[in-house]
Amino acid sequence: MEDLLYNGQLLEHKVAFTYGVMTQVVNEAVLAHDCDPVSAHVLGRALAATLLICPQLAEPRDRVNAVWQYHGDLRSVVVDAGGDGTVRGLVSPRHLAGLGEERASLYGDEGSLKILRSREGELLTSGSVAARLQDVVADLEFALCVSDQVESGACVMIGFQPDAARPVALCQGLLIQAMPEADPAVFQAFRDRLQAPELRQLLARSQEADNSFEHIVRAFTGEEDPAFRINECPRPQWQCTCNEEKMGAVLITLPEADRVDILEKNEAIKIRCEFCNHRYELSPDACRAVWAQA
Repeated sequence: MEDLLYNGQLLEHKVAFTYGVMTQVVNEAVLAHDCDPVSAHVLGRALAATLLICPQLAEPRDRVNAVWQYHGDLRSVVVDAGGDGTVRGLVSPRHLAGLGEERASLYGDEGSLKILRSREGELLTSGSVAARLQDVVADLEFALCVSDQVESGACVMIGFQPDAARPVALCQGLLIQAMPEADPAVFQAFRDRLQAPELRQLLARSQEADNSFEHIVRAFTGEEDPAFRINECPRPQWQCTCNEEKMGAVLITLPEADRVDILEKNEAIKIRCEFCNHRYELSPDACRAVWAQA
């Protein structure tokens, strides 16, 4: 099943939703960062959850940046996603297996989550909340409720398989949000069903039928024939904005002594992008050109 992202609305109940399949995106992220199963689980769910809020962005060029910071063996997760469907991210450390066997030791007692929205580098909104639910998706859901002041509910399921070239078997997610006219009690009932076995089982397996999303809507509404409208959004894509020019800008921050040392050794400099793990190699002449321009 190809990656996809839909958003829509339950017409009668005034509840907005976003549904996504992000399997290929998460696979590319896990392979790019050489994640072990634990860090892959954390990063994959963070990528999927952030992509689910992208249809809210006003324009395709708008971006949302989510930064989770924890005090356990897991230190941070960063995801940058756009209204055009592109996403990149990182998890630190990339190898967590054997460190935090218990959820409390993995996440620690309390962390923070900051969400920033921007347009072509200009900050539009920002908000920060405590992250104490020991789960990246639950903490994002809480941030949307508190910082954005929009009642929200989210569920992301991710499964793995013993395939080194494609370790992620499936990643699907669903986000629901109450519109101003929504009945709070009805919305709470929908939110409760997001964690019910019926819906989680649906999100844990591939949905190949044309009407598969109808089954998901029935599961979280509890209704046999709910009326809803659905729109296709830009397809999720693992894509970084790094390039050799941006990596060269890192050289400008080097002190004079380090610059002299680099030129005296006459060796190429290797710089790695933290977001996508791509490695760039800049020759001594390229370094000279960057410093001369600066």
